[in-house]
Amino acid sequence: MVLVLIEDLLFRSKISAAGKAVGVKVEVVKTPEDALARARSERPTLILLDLDGQRTRPLELVQSLKVESGLEDVATLGFVSHLHADIIQEARRAGIGEVMARGAFATALPAVLGRAESQSDS
Repeated sequence: MVLVLIEDLLFRSKISAAGKAVGVKVEVVKTPEDALARARSERPTLILLDLDGQRTRPLELVQSLKVESGLEDVATLGFVSHLHADIIQEARRAGIGEVMARGAFATALPAVLGRAESQSDS
């Protein structure tokens, strides 16, 4: 299962559709609290984080996941507008495993989800 924390409704739909297309279960949540609860109960193979989200506080979530929840081995990928170099650096310091510009992420989405699926099979 791929867990997605995102505010953007259009991009949320795009990620869900890509998951269906490649046969990957995608669980979309709107709040960090929901993300933590879901991650603890279902243990995702990948957590996708919209780093542009203000209400979702994705960097705080990563700290909670990795430090407080014992999920430090779960892969994380953050995506952000290429204009936010400061957020990219913060995300890397916070421990997000991979950070991509939103456009590159949108292009690579099927491959990213397929990679998550292959991790869950192993």
